[in-house]
Amino acid sequence: MVIKWAIGVLGAIIVLLGLAIGGVWAKSNQILNNNWDVPVVEVKAHGDLIRGERMVYHLSGCAECHGSDLKGNTIMDNFPMGKIIAPPITAAALKDWTDQDLVRAIHHGIDRQGKALVLMPAEEYAQFSEEDLASVIAYLRTAPGEAPPREESQPGPLFRTLMTAGEIKLAADKITHQQPLRHQSELGDSPEAKGKYIAETACMGCHGTELKGGTIPGGDPAWPEAANLTLLGQQGWQEADFAKAMHEGIRPNGETIAAPMIKVPYNDQEITALWAYIQSLPAADKASPAQ
Repeated sequence: MVIKWAIGVLGAIIVLLGLAIGGVWAKSNQILNNNWDVPVVEVKAHGDLIRGERMVYHLSGCAECHGSDLKGNTIMDNFPMGKIIAPPITAAALKDWTDQDLVRAIHHGIDRQGKALVLMPAEEYAQFSEEDLASVIAYLRTAPGEAPPREESQPGPLFRTLMTAGEIKLAADKITHQQPLRHQSELGDSPEAKGKYIAETACMGCHGTELKGGTIPGGDPAWPEAANLTLLGQQGWQEADFAKAMHEGIRPNGETIAAPMIKVPYNDQEITALWAYIQSLPAADKASPAQ
């Protein structure tokens, strides 16, 4: 009698678990396969190749995800999060992409088929000025290298569960798609204004819109929390410490900063501007220590 009861309970649990998994898979597929019909912004500015190359390799993290040669890269490959691929973005790989396709991907986080891109930080790139967006596209049109076979991402069960629960939001869900492009002249010339632009286009995807840090949305579970940058001053950091952390990946106490934070080759003016903006922010409570 007890054995029959236990078998019945186990069977019910398996059925419920199967229904839950099926529900998560169905809902996550609905999110991943949703067709985004948004008005693509028009880029009229002429791109600057030198600026575009610097944006791709040094300022905006494109090479960090897509590989130092832009031939594609595996960002994450573990169970249960799944396998997330950043595809090749060399000129050869993008030969069939129109400029509008590239604007849709970079500025809106949407692929050529109208589906939201996975783990693409387009919420940051949506803040690009029209001139910088044009420059990135201009450089990608010339980026050397062949076009390796494109591999598709395979989000795993945990990624899908978090996405279904709203804990992971795709960039296309975060962007105000009707927002017009800004012009470089509108951004301001003060160090704080220039630093804010750098933070908006390169830092906020991991550190949050207020740079308070915390769990990186959609990140590998092995990644540490992003640092609360608003506490650096309280923790005794000086601009020279910040520069060393950015350039060498080393904290003031000599510890190495953990991945996914990388060494960032910002120039002195960019470091000064970003530090000035961070120092202008109010210190946030209940945040992770600087990493």
